[in-house]
Amino acid sequence: REQPQHAVGVRSFRISKFPVTVLQYQTFVDADNGFVNGDWWTDDGKAWRDRNGPAPVPNTHYPNYPQIGVTWFEANAFCQWLSEQLQIRVQLPSEVEWEWAARGSGASLFPWGDVGDTTLANVRGSGISKVCAVGCFGRTGGSWSENSPEDLIGNVWEWCRNLVESGERRFGYPYRPGDGREEENCTDSCLRATRGGYFGNDFSVARSAYRGRDLAFSRLDRQGFRVICKD
Repeated sequence: REQPQHAVGVRSFRISKFPVTVLQYQTFVDADNGFVNGDWWTDDGKAWRDRNGPAPVPNTHYPNYPQIGVTWFEANAFCQWLSEQLQIRVQLPSEVEWEWAARGSGASLFPWGDVGDTTLANVRGSGISKVCAVGCFGRTGGSWSENSPEDLIGNVWEWCRNLVESGERRFGYPYRPGDGREEENCTDSCLRATRGGYFGNDFSVARSAYRGRDLAFSRLDRQGFRVICKD
């Protein structure tokens, strides 16, 4: 899934420090012009929402936990809604953008270097065995500043905006942004990229370059997301 290795140009962007939290996501769910407003949804996303009812009740009462059990359709709608509130373009990261945030200029296996460390990420070997609050492991971006993103490895898988499979189309490497893989609309059967691994993975999966994937309508207790914006 990760071959061939190749160089990809990445335009500057800002990425959220943490995955979107329960409190942040519930603001979207509770807003009068939020989850219920069809303007934020792709056609297939709105059809899925209308078939499947309201947003899920938060899986935890803790507002500083990452929002889990959220589909790609819902994560994408959250981005559209937030774009309108902030008057800037907010998106899910592409795989390329996510990986750049996790690897940095040193192109390391993990944000902190090339050796897995269970004190730096909520993975299987850390012994927590469940989702934990954002920021528990502190700054782990080796080549980044003190404002570097956190929790990129482990805790929850994070949705990316691009497709991995859609119908008969397969989107492997090299990564070509103009080949249709970044289309927003897709059916229930399409697979969207996920990155970072979750608390049940070991470091063979929970690392910067591993390409996960899941069905866009999947509501899983291991699935979260973070956002980016571009100037």
